[in-house]
Amino acid sequence: MFIYEYKTRLQEAGTFVMEPTKEFKVDGRRQYNNPALVADLVANGIGLRYAAEEHLYVICVDHQKHVIGLFEVASGASDYVAFPLRDICKKSLMLNAHSVFIAHNHPAGTLTPSREDIDMTKKVATAMETIGIQLIDHLIIPGVTGGTVGYFSFREESLL
Repeated sequence: MFIYEYKTRLQEAGTFVMEPTKEFKVDGRRQYNNPALVADLVANGIGLRYAAEEHLYVICVDHQKHVIGLFEVASGASDYVAFPLRDICKKSLMLNAHSVFIAHNHPAGTLTPSREDIDMTKKVATAMETIGIQLIDHLIIPGVTGGTVGYFSFREESLL
């Protein structure tokens, strides 16, 4: 089975359409019900571990925790990425997500979330709850340059 990374495009009529831009082969029976599986998908499948600047992804899942698509919602500098609440919510709704994971990378290789990472995660969780979509977890993926492996899970660390 393939999952797709989507981009949105504005049409002349002022409406948005979703267009698949990349595809990733995944086991269609796999339930992405734990952070390690999602971390592997974004770190290695998408290649977030190798990005030189920070990127923020939303990984959308259905009610059985099968990945139905993903979006890059922001990219930033080597040490910062914005968390565009409106885009996270809009794109999750457009894909009819039941729940979502968000993930971003720290190119320097650190796993420690910044104060802003923690604050924005709480804002995303509140916004998603308001529209009826659960934020399952927020993952930080370390870059390869720091030598750190693994991931940081906000849920596992009781920050979500």
